[in-house]
Amino acid sequence: MTARYERELKKLLEQHGFFVIRSAGSLSLDLIAIKNGKTLLIEQKTVHSDVFYTVRKKEQFDLNRDLYHEKGLNVIYAVKFVGKAKSLEDSWRFFKIDYGAPGYPILRYKNGKKIEEVIQL
Repeated sequence: MTARYERELKKLLEQHGFFVIRSAGSLSLDLIAIKNGKTLLIEQKTVHSDVFYTVRKKEQFDLNRDLYHEKGLNVIYAVKFVGKAKSLEDSWRFFKIDYGAPGYPILRYKNGKKIEEVIQL
């Protein structure tokens, strides 16, 4: 099921002018999106509620922090909130993680950015 949502997200980003590479693997990034010289490293998650708890994926979260953030690269979490929105585009929310904050962040639908806002990051 996750691969289905990764492909959906890839298509959505491509419709917004990004060149997108999908990366398969359990602990690697899911997508790399490039547009106008900007690169987004994307970790895709799916949830059937209003909240995604990153603590459930500690190993992956820690790897992203250690591998990418400490090298000056930011990982964007793209969360598909299944059944949350009326439109396909509105069901996706994007989160820039503050790896300097203590603990594991809680990603809430209402606090996420829409695709239009991500394009401007």
